[in-house]
Parts: sequence; structure tokens; C-alpha cells
Amino acid sequence: FQPGETIATIDITLLDDNIDEPDESFTVTIDTPDGLTIATPVVTVDLTDDEPPPTITPGLYAVFEGDVGSVTVEVPVTLSHPSATAVTVDWNTVDAPANPTIAIGGVDYEIAAGTVTFLPGETERTVPIQVFGDLLDEPPTFYGEWGLVSFTNPSPNAVLNLGFYGLGIFIILDDDP
Repeated sequence: FQPGETIATIDITLLDDNIDEPDESFTVTIDTPDGLTIATPVVTVDLTDDEPPPTITPGLYAVFEGDVGSVTVEVPVTLSHPSATAVTVDWNTVDAPANPTIAIGGVDYEIAAGTVTFLPGETERTVPIQVFGDLLDEPPTFYGEWGLVSFTNPSPNAVLNLGFYGLGIFIILDDDP
């Protein structure tokens, strides 16, 4: 305070980030010099997070089926930006109506379900689907057989991108003559 001043400002530099996080607060304690009285020597500063919740977006990936055993197709799942807390979303493979371009659960791939968890700071994960190899020369399709993974129940601190109805896609490419 300069002589005659009754109000003073303390400048505090805040660092911006792109991480979705809970609101925060901190306190500032003002030391009182001898002979002075400060009405409020401890002040709480509240910081409101200004990032929107991250958006979960399922992706697409393709794999050649092989002749025997199984191979894993890793369906990508991404967050639009990091979160300071864990983000989860449930997933399960989906059987669609019989069609030469649609993969069949239990025949072409292993039926599966689970939960994807993005730990704080992570933005990329995958869902592993086991694809069964075979020696069948399946009907030629430009993009192979499509399999679907449905994503539901995003954790409360996230939203699901419904651009393709919340579905991830895996494509099984035929490698038999």
C-alpha cells in the first residue's frame, strides 16, 4: 500500500491448459505488518474449469483374417482432449442381420464386451477383437466383412460421439484365393 491507499491488488498468473478437470481453489494468506490490521488476511480463490468434457470417438480398423487360429484387430477409441480424472465407456460386439458384408459373431470373430478406461492424461485406447482365420474364399466385397462394436454408458465426465451411432467398426479382409 502506498500512503493514502486503501485498496491493493495482488497479481496471480494462472496457467491455461486443455485438460478437463474438477474446479479447484487455493488460498492466499496476507502477512500483516506490525501495527496494521487486515480485515480478511486469508482469501480463497475459486477456479472454474473452462474445458468441456472430453468426447469419446470410436474408430475403424482392418485386419487380414489369416488361415488358422485368430488374429487381433485393435479398434481405436480416442478422447478429444485429456481429462484429469479417469474416463470410461462400455463396449460390446454387435451382431447385425445376415449379409455377405457383415461379420458374424462366433463364426468370424469372438463375441466380446468390456470397458475402455482412459487414465488421466490418456487420449488413445483400443478395443481388442479376436478374428478367426479360415480357408474359405468368401464372396468378394470391396471392404471385406464389417464387424460392429457398440459404445455406451460414457462416464459422467465425458460424452460419446454419436457420429456413426456410437459404433466402432472393424473390417475382416479375406486373404484366401
